[in-house]
Amino acid sequence: LESVRACFKENGSFSNFSNSNEADLRFVYAALTICHAFEDFTGIDKEKVKKYIDSCFNYDGGYGLRPYCESHCGAIYCAIASYKLLGEEIKNKE
Repeated sequence: LESVRACFKENGSFSNFSNSNEADLRFVYAALTICHAFEDFTGIDKEKVKKYIDSCFNYDGGYGLRPYCESHCGAIYCAIASYKLLGEEIKNKE
């Protein structure tokens, strides 16, 4: 859990390592899965995470891995699963 918290970025995303700049929805999903498994989200700003996920939403109704990236099914899965791990329902964006 300390490693997960160390990978948390100020914009609400997570990186693959604490000193890495590579951050996207894959790592958000992985980090939230670990937090959920241990039932411990301390040190994670859930509101920032939700805002980051929202920032990856695209005009076509899908999600990209990062803001302004094209939508694809892997990113969509990570976004929806991350919302569920946070105890949230994905909201209709229309």
